[in-house]
Formats: sequence, C-alpha cells, structure tokens
Amino acid sequence: MTSVPADSSTGAYREPAHRTATAGATAWRGVAVFAGLVMVLVGAFNILQGLVAIFQDDFYVVANNQLLLFDVTAWGWITLLFGILLVAVGVGVFRRQTWSQVTAIRWR
Repeated sequence: MTSVPADSSTGAYREPAHRTATAGATAWRGVAVFAGLVMVLVGAFNILQGLVAIFQDDFYVVANNQLLLFDVTAWGWITLLFGILLVAVGVGVFRRQTWSQVTAIRWR
C-alpha cells in the first residue's frame, strides 16, 4: 500500500494534483464528446431531410387542414442550412473551438 500524500502545513489528506486535474477534465470531455456527437448526428439527419424536401416535393404530403406557412422546398432549404450549421458546430465542439462551444451553449 502506498502512503497518502499530506499537506505539509496541516498534515491533512491532500488529493494528488495529477488525479484531480485529470478526473475533472475527463468527465467534462466526455460530456462535450456526447454533445458534439448528438449535434453531428442530428445535423446529418437535417441535411438528409432538407435534400429530400428540395429534390422530391411530393415526398412530404401536406393536408389542407395543416398549417404550412411556406413551400416545402423553402422548408427544405431552411432545414438543410440548419443541418449544415449544426454539423459545423458539432465538429467544432470535437475540436474544442471556443466559438462552437459558445454557440452550442447559446442554443441549449
């Protein structure tokens, strides 16, 4: 068994510096990786839905009693652009870019 490091001034137990810094960083890094993965996957699905709405207008059926404020093609372009932006932010979170972390938190 190894000896427990103690604080020289009080003699109290002190957690080793390498353990405390790594444990906190690892936990938050896991959360960031999960958030980035979710953003990339949702963005990829948005891109797919947007492309389908742009190139196949008849794929999405709109009934007369449903509210649709614009054309299905316009909805496809909006969904496509949102998906591209979401994938870019997700990749930025993976790379620890400050702009993407700020953007991801603001959208939360």
